[in-house]
Amino acid sequence: MVAFAHCQWPVDTVLDFSFPIKDTAQAYDIVLLVKNTPDYPYQNLYITYYLEDDASHLLHKELKNYMLFDVKTGKPLGRGRWKSKSHTLLVAANHHFSHPGSYALKLEHFMRTDTLPGLQAIGIKVILSKQIPQ
Repeated sequence: MVAFAHCQWPVDTVLDFSFPIKDTAQAYDIVLLVKNTPDYPYQNLYITYYLEDDASHLLHKELKNYMLFDVKTGKPLGRGRWKSKSHTLLVAANHHFSHPGSYALKLEHFMRTDTLPGLQAIGIKVILSKQIPQ
């Protein structure tokens, strides 16, 4: 997890997470972990992710839109009782890696402001996929 100073994510700060893949026969889910405060000014969070291999080759890039608040009611989504809410959001499902090695997931926010307030921390998890192979 990357904790943000003063609960702010500057637009010029690219988050870089590295993770190892040993078994290429397995499928993996890449999950985004987001922790926000009520000071977060938007209902959603746009993030562009870049998946790179150990030679820094770009394997996949995508802009994702995640809802942090209910569209109709404005009620915070996620887990947590008090001020902060924790979200577990899917980045990529059932992904197969071509070779063992170290991979990187880089994240940028794509919002309307240079400094995005109300975010406490962001992290990732790479887990074995629960989907049944086809």
